This record gives sequence, C-alpha cells and structure tokens, in this order.
Amino acid sequence: SAAFRQLLARHGIVQSLSRPRQCWDNAVAESFFATLKTELVYRQPLPTRSAARQAVFEYIEVFYNRQRSHSTIGFVSPAQYERLFLNRAAIEAAYESAREAVRLAVGVAGALQYAHKQGIIHRDLKPDNILMQEGQPLLGDFGIALAVSNAGGARVTQTGLSLGTPQYMSPEQA
Repeated sequence: SAAFRQLLARHGIVQSLSRPRQCWDNAVAESFFATLKTELVYRQPLPTRSAARQAVFEYIEVFYNRQRSHSTIGFVSPAQYERLFLNRAAIEAAYESAREAVRLAVGVAGALQYAHKQGIIHRDLKPDNILMQEGQPLLGDFGIALAVSNAGGARVTQTGLSLGTPQYMSPEQA
C-alpha cells in the first residue's frame, strides 16, 4: 500500500520487491520461511520473544544447517554440502598442482633434451637452476663444469670427482 511505502521511506528503508513477473526472485527466502513455520513455529508454543529467539537459533544452527537434508543440494545438509564442496575444491587444487608439476617437469625435460642435442650435459639439476620465464622453465648453471674444464684444460666431470650439489646429483656422480 502507499501508506506502507511512505512509512518505509520515512525510515530510510528500501523495500525488496520482485521484478514484474519474476516470482522466483524471493523463492529461496519464501521457501525457507515456510519451512521454518511448518517445522518449528506451528509445532510448539513460543511464549516469549526470548524463547522464540532461542528456538529459531537452535532450529537453524543445530537442525536446519547440520542435520536436515535439502533436496536442492543432493539431499545432504548444508554443513555436509559445504564439507563436500571444500573437499572437492581441495582435490581440484591438488589436481591442478599436480598438472602444473607435470607441465613444469615436461618443460624441464624439453630443456634438457635441447641441451643434450647441443652436446651439453647438465650435471647439477636442482630447483635453484630452474628459472621461469613467461611461465616456462629454463635451465641455468650449465657452464660451471665446462668453464672449469676449459680453464684447467682437464675434464672435471668424470667418475670420482664431484662438482655440484650432492643432494641433486645423479647416483653415479655423488
């Protein structure tokens, strides 16, 4: 009514109305309040505002969110749905992390393959020697053994001589 709208306006309240012919805008809220009335309010006396407040709180927090199954979310409670959703999100994040690790490993393998085709052997492959450029792995630190070899004239990457970081060396080097 016009009087009701004027009362709301005087108190700075904006009325929430559905758009014309859009009956489902408030359907979720309408459904919730219908369920609350049917399952709680009409089944027991609520003699005081405090009793009503406590009963509504317990209904929502103890029963509705944690125990009552909901058809719109696969007949589980909202709390169960949230756990399932979070578990799924964690699984998807782990899957994406694994996919990213595989993508990086393939990139490193490709970089090693390219180096080997150039006659260069990388004997100290470790995280510190993998550089990222535009999301792609690049290998660094190829030149230490070669530079030492060239400076001394002797081959330094041979059995019995360790040059590099032992934790990341191949078994035959360490």
